[in-house]
This record gives sequence, C-alpha cells and structure tokens, in this order.
Amino acid sequence: MSSSIDRALLAMSLDEEDDVLLDMPDLPVYCSSENNVLSIIGRVLNLDKQNVANLILDLPRKWQLYDRVRGITLSNEKFQFIFKYEQELEDVMEKGVHTYNE
Repeated sequence: MSSSIDRALLAMSLDEEDDVLLDMPDLPVYCSSENNVLSIIGRVLNLDKQNVANLILDLPRKWQLYDRVRGITLSNEKFQFIFKYEQELEDVMEKGVHTYNE
C-alpha cells in the first residue's frame, strides 16, 4: 500500500513539459498583461481528489478574501486567481504552497 502511494506522489509534477507557452504581443489591443498583473496561476496535482471548481470556491475563504479575489477555471487542472490589491496577492504568496483536499 505504501509503495503505491509513493509511486503516485512521485508521478505528480509541477513541470509543464506538455504545455505550449503563449506569447502575447505587447500591443494596445492585447491588454492581458495589465489585467493579469495581480494574478496567480496554479494547477492541481491529484485530479481524482481535487476539483478546480470547488478549489476556486474554497481557497478565497481559506485566505479570508471572499469578495476581493476572483477565481477562473483555465482547464480541468489549472486555475487563476485575480486579486484586487497587490498587498493581498503578496500576503497569499508569502504563506507559501497551499494544499487543498489532500
């Protein structure tokens, strides 16, 4: 039992080898850089236990930022949080890695 858990943990990765990077031109028609300057992007590592939609509801409560952060589902394993204030983003980042549902 323990060895199967160890193998599962070793298989988890934050590497994005399979992902294609998106290069946004720095032109006025593309305002994504400005809109996303106060955001973080994350991904779940255990799709069997972690649901991105539930994570988006639960993490702002855990951070005590109920109405001051907006969560967006990017895929079935990736998400983005956009903060209203830089200090709140910094406070969340200072807390380090966050866990959710195992």
